[in-house]
Amino acid sequence: RDAIACFEAALQIEPASRRASAEADICRRSLAEQRAIADRTAALLAEARKAAAAKQWPAAIALCSDVLALDSHAEEARTLQRKAVDAMEAEAQERRAGCERALARAEASLRKKRFDDATLELTRARELDPDAAGLRALEDRLRVAVAESVRETRSAQEAADAIAAARRAFS
Repeated sequence: RDAIACFEAALQIEPASRRASAEADICRRSLAEQRAIADRTAALLAEARKAAAAKQWPAAIALCSDVLALDSHAEEARTLQRKAVDAMEAEAQERRAGCERALARAEASLRKKRFDDATLELTRARELDPDAAGLRALEDRLRVAVAESVRETRSAQEAADAIAAARRAFS
């Protein structure tokens, strides 16, 4: 802006100066480009704030990256990006902890042969962290325990039927 003012002052003194006119035009184009970048940066930053307010952390991070690509000195974008990364990490940690609690409850239910409760907790664990360590192994143990319980139930029923038949035959 200062350069434009200086070139315009030079043009007041020497209106035919091609150099002053050309330099003023270059400065005006540069100023227009800077305004366009500033406007785009402000729009992206506003979108990033909205994404962060909605807890859409990946979008907020990407938008802040776009802002920083346009203006590497945009401290608000850098701060918001750090906040979004920290929030994502905290949410992931909470999901992992919730998954671990669900796995522990599933394990306890399995030991008590409460298979429906164990299945419910394993479903919760899978929703929280599908790649959790021990999830597949516990699911396999549940399947084996359920199959064994079914076999035991059948065997007990067959034994009860045999005893009932023997009692009928004896009487």
